[in-house]
Amino acid sequence: MGVPYTAAPAMTHAICIDKAVTKSVLMSHGLGTARFFVVHPGERVPEDHSLDYPLIVKPLHEGSSKGLRKESVVKNLESLKNAVKWIHENFKEGALVEEFIEGTEVTVGLLEAEGDVRVLPLLEIDFSGLPEGVERFYSDRVKNQGLDVYIKYHAPARLPEKMYRTVEEAAKRAFRILGLRDYARMDVRIKEDKYYILDVNSLPLLVPEYSDITKMAKAAGMSYDDLVLSIIRSARRRYGI
Repeated sequence: MGVPYTAAPAMTHAICIDKAVTKSVLMSHGLGTARFFVVHPGERVPEDHSLDYPLIVKPLHEGSSKGLRKESVVKNLESLKNAVKWIHENFKEGALVEEFIEGTEVTVGLLEAEGDVRVLPLLEIDFSGLPEGVERFYSDRVKNQGLDVYIKYHAPARLPEKMYRTVEEAAKRAFRILGLRDYARMDVRIKEDKYYILDVNSLPLLVPEYSDITKMAKAAGMSYDDLVLSIIRSARRRYGI
């Protein structure tokens, strides 16, 4: 249609909304991500799978923590089957089954400027303040039902310098490989000396003070207007306007 717009092209959005395709692309380029398989509606959970428990089960095509709950983390075959069945019944789509990475969670914000990719200060998401018995990850109830008030955010993330730089470089590579543009956000977990890119958001929310990328921009000394104008400038440069 010839209408200028910000952020990634349609093909990149199509890749990133499919968690399995995204992870396959990352793996094919040697980037870290959790091992996984997909169970589509009508298929059986493979009992001879090679993944190591605990596992986490997610809807294949959802975002904003939809379909993530305490029962999403499973430790045996029976609970795995139940979690997959719940996804099929409630979302009518495939279930992504991946190894649950128990480690430090960070999110990475990226901005494109002058043809280069800038990484904002990494944002560590600290779940340790959540009430006892609540899952230590962004489930739907943690993120969207008021429990997020117990979460602490640290920007820059409290990582060893070498790992911090490794995550930055991996995110920049993923940005280019996936064909992202203008801005994006990635969820990463670090366990021991390895990083795992868990999700790529090709069109992250830009809600002031609430959205993670606005928190990272603030840590970089950017106002909300600075962030939005940076995205617009990148798109204008691409279109020559």
